[in-house]
Amino acid sequence: MKNDVSLKKDGVSTFPLFTQPVHLLLIFIYISPHRGVCCWRPTLMASGSGRGEGVGEHRPNPIVRVVGVNGPLFVCEDSSVLSKFPQMYKKDYSGPHLGVEELEYLSEFVSIEFITAEDRQYWASLRMRHEFSCRVYRHLTDKMGLFLRHGSQFGAAFIGYRDLKDHGNCLVYFGPLSQLSATAAARVAASVGKEAWVVEEFPIKATGCLSVSKIESYWGPSGQGGNSVCGDKGGKCVKKRRLSYTPIVQL
Repeated sequence: MKNDVSLKKDGVSTFPLFTQPVHLLLIFIYISPHRGVCCWRPTLMASGSGRGEGVGEHRPNPIVRVVGVNGPLFVCEDSSVLSKFPQMYKKDYSGPHLGVEELEYLSEFVSIEFITAEDRQYWASLRMRHEFSCRVYRHLTDKMGLFLRHGSQFGAAFIGYRDLKDHGNCLVYFGPLSQLSATAAARVAASVGKEAWVVEEFPIKATGCLSVSKIESYWGPSGQGGNSVCGDKGGKCVKKRRLSYTPIVQL
C-alpha cells in the first residue's frame, strides 16, 4: 500500500513500521508495571470500568494534588489514588496527609501537582534532607511488603504493618545504633507487642544497598566466654541484658 511506511533493503520490503499501533501499546503496558512494582499498584491499574481499558487507549498518570502543608505533612485532595493508599490517613488529622517519604514514593507512579511554588520547593528541600528515609520507605514497601506509618510516638522512624487492620508488626529504627539505643529500642518494641527492626546501609555506601535486622534482647551472663560472674555475697551470679541481631530475609 502507498501509505505504508516500510524499510527497504535491496528492493525488498521488510516489516512495515507504525502499522501495528495495538501491538506497540500492548508492549508498553506489559513493560511498564515492572518499573518498581508495589503492593497496591495492581489494584490501581485495574480500577475503572475495565471494559477494554489499556488496550485501545493510553491513560495519563493519575494525579495527586497538594493543596497545602501542615507542619512536615502535605495536605492533599482526596482522590482515587489515595483511597488505595490507606497510609495517608493520619490519626488526629482530617483529610489525607502525606509525609515526605510517602509523597516521594507515590511520585514514582502518579503525577504530583502543587498549588503553590512554595510547597513544591518545600518538598524538594525535604526530599534532599531525608533522602535515606525515602530510600528506606521504598525498600520496606517494595522489597519487604510492609505498610508503613510514622513511628515518632515510639521514638522510631516507622511502624511496619503486614495488614493495616491488625496490630503493627514492628518498629523500624535507623542504624547503626549504639548498645544503649538498641537496648532501648528492643524494650520499647517489646512493651507494645512489636519487633524492633534496624535498617542501615552496607559498609560500602556506594552500593546503595540496605540491611534489615531484628533486634532481640535477652538476659545472659556478664562474664566473658559464657561464664557468669558470681558476687562475694550470697554467691549470686550476675546477668546482664544482651542483644542479638537477626537478618530479615526479603519476601
